[in-house]
Amino acid sequence: MSLSGARTTEPGIFMATSVPELHDYQQQTTSFDAFGWFRAGRYHLTAPGEPQFVPGAAVTTALARQLGSPLLGQWFADDTPLDPSPRDARRGSSAYFAYAHRKSDVSLEQAQADVKRVAAIVAAIDRQRYKFYTADVVPLREWTNPNLRATLQVLLGGAGLLLLIACANVATLLLARSVSARGRRRSASRSARRGANSRSATSPKVHWCRWPEVPGASA
Repeated sequence: MSLSGARTTEPGIFMATSVPELHDYQQQTTSFDAFGWFRAGRYHLTAPGEPQFVPGAAVTTALARQLGSPLLGQWFADDTPLDPSPRDARRGSSAYFAYAHRKSDVSLEQAQADVKRVAAIVAAIDRQRYKFYTADVVPLREWTNPNLRATLQVLLGGAGLLLLIACANVATLLLARSVSARGRRRSASRSARRGANSRSATSPKVHWCRWPEVPGASA
């Protein structure tokens, strides 16, 4: 699940959180059996080949362990500093995103209420800094970067419009083909009738007559 800061005045908008806030959620929530966070960034890869910048993320050790073995490569050893938390982290330096694993006997509604309870405790630390502050937790499949949500909606709407136009074009082509086929059948039928009438008018007419019988004549 994804845990993010939020504002009561802007529902549906998620915000990154600071390390002190993450520690508050990690220590005071009771709905999760695993909790960690990460910070995305670009890193200088020097080997193999030419040096290059690659996208990546620094994650906490707990999160790495909870995710299990990666599909490619491997996690660093435990003695390698994975924790992205700076020692001089301050509240308000929101650059981190938290992920948690919900306990099997805890519902989503219970986890959300638990997170909001701790958010109220965090907000009480500094009322001015945390004005309208709250937090929320959502399943990963439902979480979307708020900066990309509008763009994705526009792209989805454009794709739907293109599909509608394509369907209308296909329907128009099928209708035109049906009308054309019906017209050809009618034309063929009229031609056949005209041909039959023409043959009937030009065919020679044979008149049959019967000779009168002559008395005493034998066949």
